[in-house]
Amino acid sequence: MTTSDTTEGTPQPTLAVVGVQFRTAGQVHEYDAGSIPLRCGDRVVVQVNRGTSLATVAIAPRHVDARSASGLPRVPIRSAVIPRLSSAA
Repeated sequence: MTTSDTTEGTPQPTLAVVGVQFRTAGQVHEYDAGSIPLRCGDRVVVQVNRGTSLATVAIAPRHVDARSASGLPRVPIRSAVIPRLSSAA
């Protein structure tokens, strides 16, 4: 959770919210991205009702008021990027 300044001078809590899709042209589901640097097209692992699932970021992270995002899954997501291995043998 991060904070942003308002005109009153008191910081308001915000969340980084990202939209993900489980299928191409499927419904977009919102998740709390935490502090993970994500971009559209990135593959991520998210918590679903029956465990975890692989999804694609369809909407880049944006900051929203934490009070209005109270229904979002609080389980953090993680990047599914596989590190490249050196081709040197």
